[in-house]
Amino acid sequence: MKKKCALYASKLVKDGMVVGLGGGSTIQYLIDYVKDKDIQVVTPSAKTALKAQKEGLTVLNTQYVDHVDIAFDGCDEVDSHLNALKSGGGIHTQEKIIASMADEYIVLVDEINRAPAKTQAALFEVMEERQVSIDGCTHKMGDLYTILATQNPVEQEGTYRLPEAQLDRFLMKVTMGYPTADEELEILKRHEHQADMVKLTDIQPVLTKKELLQLRSYMHHVVVDESLLRYITQIVQQTRTTRAVYLGASPRASVAMLQASKAYALLQGRDFVTPEDIKFVTPSILQHRLMLTAEAEMEGYTAYKVAQRLIDKVEVPK
Repeated sequence: MKKKCALYASKLVKDGMVVGLGGGSTIQYLIDYVKDKDIQVVTPSAKTALKAQKEGLTVLNTQYVDHVDIAFDGCDEVDSHLNALKSGGGIHTQEKIIASMADEYIVLVDEINRAPAKTQAALFEVMEERQVSIDGCTHKMGDLYTILATQNPVEQEGTYRLPEAQLDRFLMKVTMGYPTADEELEILKRHEHQADMVKLTDIQPVLTKKELLQLRSYMHHVVVDESLLRYITQIVQQTRTTRAVYLGASPRASVAMLQASKAYALLQGRDFVTPEDIKFVTPSILQHRLMLTAEAEMEGYTAYKVAQRLIDKVEVPK
């Protein structure tokens, strides 16, 4: 996540710029992505300065700089008003001085699940209404605006549980799990024959923005029979009545199942939805929305398994 954050930030850096850099691991990755650009760096961090010099960048002394084109810094978290919060350190004053000289100031925030609940709540507007309100001004998101979130299911120390209302706004949850023996063998072979592996900068797009928007428009022409709409409704109703589930799925889940099944049918080259389309997408749509009872969890059930069992209990339309 830190690398992806740094890669995005690097696209804002242009040749000829004076770039302010703070401290932290994300800034270290950012230097890797901008090291080949014709820029000058100003930083209060000795570690950042050493890294920049090592990569061949020119590092300016802060006291001789009166203008910065763009500045980047990391932070530990943001509050509900999107104010950056930083831990104790000895270079904060100098970082603020550099930020004040910059035409643009970019704060890099990762590991959002380490932010408190009030910060998570600040995301509700953008996830539901696709807009952000700051100081009374509303900013609309673009057509392709998407939120992707990652979560480590093991390391929970220092993290905050996402509110159920926010989880409900994510379309689906995909669990990676461990690779199979064959997949892990393939990973080892790639490392053996190509030590550097594939860099993020080497990844090429598979389709354009225009093509993606065109695919989205095709979804309006995908037909869903009324019997399948009842099928979706019956599955969701099951989540609200089964004894294994404390909190069932909301109407958002029904809409998500409808839209995802239409998209999946389209990807299969069809203009109509089948029961198999719905059965395929439903577990991933329900698993993060279902809150299991303590008894079900003690018996070893997972939300994914419960979702699959509920699907099997509903008669498939003919």
